[in-house]
Amino acid sequence: MNSLSKLQKQIIDFGNSVEFKELDAYYSQPSIFSALGVSRHENTHSNFLAWLLTPKPEKNDHSLGDTPLRKFLETLALACALPHSAGKLSPELSGAITTGAYTLSNIVVEREKHIGVGRLDIYLEGNISFDGSEYPLTLIIENKVKSHEHDAQTGRYLEALRPPVSRPGIFLSVFLTPLPNREYERLGEPTCEAKEFIELNYQYLADYVITPCRDTAPEGSVKRYLSEYLLALSLPETRQDKGEIIMAISKEERDLLARFWNKHKDLLTAAMLSIGDCVPLEDDEAEVMQKASKALKDAVRRDLSRFSWEFSGRGGVNLPKSRLVLEIVTHYAAENGPLTLAKLKEIFPDELQGGTFGVVAPLPAAAPSNFKGHKRYYTDEAVILSDGPAAVCTQWRADNILKFIAHAEKLGYIISSTGPAC
Repeated sequence: MNSLSKLQKQIIDFGNSVEFKELDAYYSQPSIFSALGVSRHENTHSNFLAWLLTPKPEKNDHSLGDTPLRKFLETLALACALPHSAGKLSPELSGAITTGAYTLSNIVVEREKHIGVGRLDIYLEGNISFDGSEYPLTLIIENKVKSHEHDAQTGRYLEALRPPVSRPGIFLSVFLTPLPNREYERLGEPTCEAKEFIELNYQYLADYVITPCRDTAPEGSVKRYLSEYLLALSLPETRQDKGEIIMAISKEERDLLARFWNKHKDLLTAAMLSIGDCVPLEDDEAEVMQKASKALKDAVRRDLSRFSWEFSGRGGVNLPKSRLVLEIVTHYAAENGPLTLAKLKEIFPDELQGGTFGVVAPLPAAAPSNFKGHKRYYTDEAVILSDGPAAVCTQWRADNILKFIAHAEKLGYIISSTGPAC
């Protein structure tokens, strides 16, 4: 088959693929937020979040009680554990939130609350009880979708609202932004002026608040609202004055996009790298295309796919291909031992890896010195077997990792793609 015929076949396969049809159907769904032209309006997101965090809204009760607020507090605990976070929870409060060993009462949520030095996007107050004591709780959220902080807002809000040391209470300040995880998790410090704010991004909000609430909501309008909100977060919106923003994507969408990319990346890469030579582009489009082309070249050169796995309550998250294999093989050997190397190779046959290395090898044979100093196995994280330690191979590509995943799923492992590292 010549190159043109191969390209024609790839294009036809592309249009006929299940992944393409699923993505086309997903992105063709109407979202009430997009239909009304408000999917990137800060007030829209603040209104929605205030409604969701209110345990019993006066209008359109979501019937989720304080679950969304508790999920939000859990997410703040996660955010506080990130390196950039200067806004820390006390160990006692963090422990109570993480374990759910606390109660909330008298929760009131307000929008656009005037406090003399400005208006708060979201203001929440009430009481929180843990470790046998009750404390007043204040939570403020400054929400930024397409704008940046101005006039030192966060500093003024802290100065006006932070309770004195003499009055015990829980005061939480949150700076909500659409930063993608790749940038968010690598921040050196919060992007707002007042570094005591807990910076939170919409992707964390989607993963740890919106999605769990949607999954537990009964069938009906509330589940539909939450699904449409997730859709509105993921659909890019382009405006001449503001550019294009994707605020967050759902887990289901990540899985689908990852499968789509893995299956059609050759065609997608060729199209992106070639289009600049055959289609006239405006200057701004050309700049976007150059950035996208560079990203694609980097992705082709080094596949950045990430995966999560789970088995009976154990698992790992956001793992590159080789670590996924390492953790699953190690887990299987520990849960089903004692195993011999021969038995482990029977469970994970060499052909899954497809090369000269196999999935596992005896530790002495896996030493880097046997491969001209190159590390082909995890020799420092050996799998303990009855007849001696073994090492798991590090050589995994987009093609052979799919074979391994299919095999592991037959063994009962639940594996999902979290897409490129981001």
